[in-house]
Amino acid sequence: MAPVYVLDACVLYPVVLRDLLLTLGALDAFDRRWTESILDEMTRNVLADRPDIEPTQFDARLVGAMRRAFPAASVERYEHLIGDMDNHPKDRHVAAAAVHVGAAAVVTYKVRDFDSELLRQRGIAVVLHRSWSDTRR
Repeated sequence: MAPVYVLDACVLYPVVLRDLLLTLGALDAFDRRWTESILDEMTRNVLADRPDIEPTQFDARLVGAMRRAFPAASVERYEHLIGDMDNHPKDRHVAAAAVHVGAAAVVTYKVRDFDSELLRQRGIAVVLHRSWSDTRR
């Protein structure tokens, strides 16, 4: 069975990295997961940086394609864990999703935002360093 990785919005933002991670997931290198909040954050950031993109088209094409291609990727019913998380408040929803699904790792550029004793106790790694890409997110 492939390890479960929760993909943070910042690694879904850059096209090349997103395509790489989704392709690796499709090839069963790992089981990719995200929440609606993560997809919403990615969408907000892309649309803020790219006003030329029509929001409904972006949601229908990219986000819709991700949902159709990976219907089991969406993590639900994790919200009750957010208050228990001890990492940076703005990323507690991501950590809570990782704990809920028993993830092996959170994939993010914001490693410091996931400094968490709870994640360490659960054996959830936080991986991917910003130097792997020149993305701003």
